[in-house]
Amino acid sequence: MKNNFLVAVASFATIIFASFATAATAANVADVMHMERAQLQADRQAIVGQAMQLAPDQTDKFWALYDKYAAERKKNGDKMQKVVLEYAKYYPTVPDDVAKKLMDDWMSVESERLRMKKKYVSQFKSVLTPQQLVRYFQTENKLDAIINFGLAADIPLMEQK
Repeated sequence: MKNNFLVAVASFATIIFASFATAATAANVADVMHMERAQLQADRQAIVGQAMQLAPDQTDKFWALYDKYAAERKKNGDKMQKVVLEYAKYYPTVPDDVAKKLMDDWMSVESERLRMKKKYVSQFKSVLTPQQLVRYFQTENKLDAIINFGLAADIPLMEQK
């Protein structure tokens, strides 16, 4: 399962990189990114399920809350995807005004991601033991790190004037 996740991440990152390297239309890249993100979420859910080792009385409550969190995480990911696609649209010659907006938008997405995590930590506390809570967010953070590593490796640095 972890290998499937790594393959999906590599594929997702390759698609993003392709948006920088080719004249693919933004709509086509966005469509392919949407499909890849859906596969990543399915793989992610399976990995979380394996990692959590939930007691039978926790399962329904955990997955109901997980689904809410995943939906909010998806909205946040949609915003980040817009930032990446906007960058790809202008790369390699990103005007100053666009660069400033990209930075503001990225910071907004990151702030929202942290706010969302804080909100859900308090909600997951009602379902999970303290150790399970830490384990869950460790798992999420590891999966995010894998994705971010792939993106960082494939998205080129902004050119300087």
